Amino acid sequence: VNMIVVNSQYLASTSWNNEITIRSLSSPDSIIKTLKHNFRNVATLLNLGNGDLVSGSQDGSIIIWNTDNWSPKKETKLFLSEVLALA
Repeated sequence: VNMIVVNSQYLASTSWNNEITIRSLSSPDSIIKTLKHNFRNVATLLNLGNGDLVSGSQDGSIIIWNTDNWSPKKETKLFLSEVLALA
């Protein structure tokens, strides 16, 4: 499991079932949104600093998420192997 604070309100965590779970920092037991990331395990998360969340998956894809409405802003598959880290 990988976790990252998205901003002052949200915590994002990965799981081995290709999902990203968004929780409220004020109420961590409450799931706000579950995002689906393609077909393989989500291996890494990154906060871009502008409010966007980036996820990298073992299927080689990267998704940039809009944290205003939790929709994908951009999705790309540039890698033939796993994306295990983002910086």
